[in-house]
Amino acid sequence: MDLKSQFLAEARLFLHNLPVGTEITVDEVRRNVTIPDGIDPRIMGRVFNIHGWESRGYQLSNREECHKSNRLVVRRKVCA
Repeated sequence: MDLKSQFLAEARLFLHNLPVGTEITVDEVRRNVTIPDGIDPRIMGRVFNIHGWESRGYQLSNREECHKSNRLVVRRKVCA
């Protein structure tokens, strides 16, 4: 497994362990799962490309380096 795939697996494992109904942004994922050196930080856009999450809107990032840009808020839903 390459480094990108390993990172995505680790980030998605973190998400999988969150309770149904949790609302989260990539900022919270970044606080809990470190992006390895050599991986483009834009990989965070792929973290939620999995079944079981739905868009809930946007909120301003609380990360200083993001200059208050919008972040997608997603909610874990019950999977059928």
